[in-house]
Amino acid sequence: MRLCLPEMHVDFSASWSTPLLLLLLLLLSYLILVLCSMTMRVDAKVVMLGKESVGKTSLVERYVHHRFLVGPYQNTIGAAFVAKPIQVGDKVVTLGIWDTAGSERYEAMSRIYYRGARAAIVCYDLTDTSSFQRAKFWVKEVQNCEEHCKIYLCGTKFDLIESDRGLRQVDYHDVQDFADEIGAQHFETSSKTGNNVDELFQKVAEDFNSISFQFMTEETGIDLGQKKDSYFYSCCHN
Repeated sequence: MRLCLPEMHVDFSASWSTPLLLLLLLLLSYLILVLCSMTMRVDAKVVMLGKESVGKTSLVERYVHHRFLVGPYQNTIGAAFVAKPIQVGDKVVTLGIWDTAGSERYEAMSRIYYRGARAAIVCYDLTDTSSFQRAKFWVKEVQNCEEHCKIYLCGTKFDLIESDRGLRQVDYHDVQDFADEIGAQHFETSSKTGNNVDELFQKVAEDFNSISFQFMTEETGIDLGQKKDSYFYSCCHN
């Protein structure tokens, strides 16, 4: 009988910027993740990628906590992690979602976090053309490093263009053509209204649960306590 895990959240983000405080933050994140690894088990590692300020954290907040936080923007440092169980038919699929830093100075660190990922949600801002170009960069990164990682393209801030179509800077058909080219799913979402957010993560879980997606894993789940596992690797290499 499959045990349905409660939602667990570990936040590694902060507004700290000095090297010493950053080191302390990463050490703390290591200790927290080791403690979590004793009891937590996930089925698929999902990584959030994209340019800074596109709304990756807001997307996760909306999906996991059903809320939209309004306040000063804060860069994610390192990554934030949350395990979220999802019902797929008669099964429960638990996604381990990694919200990575979008700033280019944390680029190398982001590569560590998406090692072993089974799905990558690559985000871009519908009102920012450069964010879509940056999304293409992350797609290439994932393709080069994780051959079997399934990619999902996610346009964010749909509520802004819904209220003013003139704000749209990324054409839907251009993204869809790119998605078709790389074999990716494409969603336009709003963390503020919740538009398409549940559908995005549900699709990730359903794809993992399907025969065509699950053949990529040799075991049914990924145990965070195993030293060879990508989660343990990511933590130790902060």
